[in-house]
Amino acid sequence: MLGEEPLASEVAGEDFPGPDVQTPEQALEFAHAPGMTIYHAVGSAAMGPNDDDVVAPDLRVRGVEGLRVADISVLPRQVSGNTAAPAMAVGWLAADVIRSTS
Repeated sequence: MLGEEPLASEVAGEDFPGPDVQTPEQALEFAHAPGMTIYHAVGSAAMGPNDDDVVAPDLRVRGVEGLRVADISVLPRQVSGNTAAPAMAVGWLAADVIRSTS
């Protein structure tokens, strides 16, 4: 739709995926090739109550003495919006937890 007026004359060019990607199959192939997403990654150190969750609810890394994680990597699922508010919420949780154990 951006290739048609009234917007076409306002668009300098397409960065991603580029003009060579025209079909749904090509779009899917492009999405798989670089492994990119528009989302900020979450969950690489997912927090949860189970022993096999990387981070405990008090943000301590299980199996590592004296280490806590206080960023969005502790979120067990991708959020549907911007990650700024969840990141702040994790920070507030961390501050409360650390204050209460100090």
